[in-house]
Amino acid sequence: MLLDTIKTVSAYAISSEAEFIEKVRAVSEVRQAQVAKDLKRKLNKDRKRSKELNGLIKKLYEAYAGEKISEKRFEMLSGEYEQEQETLEATIAQEQAELDAFEADTARVD
Repeated sequence: MLLDTIKTVSAYAISSEAEFIEKVRAVSEVRQAQVAKDLKRKLNKDRKRSKELNGLIKKLYEAYAGEKISEKRFEMLSGEYEQEQETLEATIAQEQAELDAFEADTARVD
């Protein structure tokens, strides 16, 4: 059954090459567009969280400077926030690279 399917698709691809290429391209573009949309959404979410962390770190420093929190609490929270931000920055860079690659591939399709 698998061999018959391969033969049928191959025969169609050979006999109607332009149409076959267009169908494959259309399906691929739909899938890639959804992946890109999801990636952009996640990238925006991660960037927003990174900005939130900047604000939280600033408030934390102010609270520590104003002696509203202990040094131990400050070190614990600042360490957690900074670790999360480092991870986010790496993720953002990776997501942006993937998005740039997707856009470059889309431009090369033509």
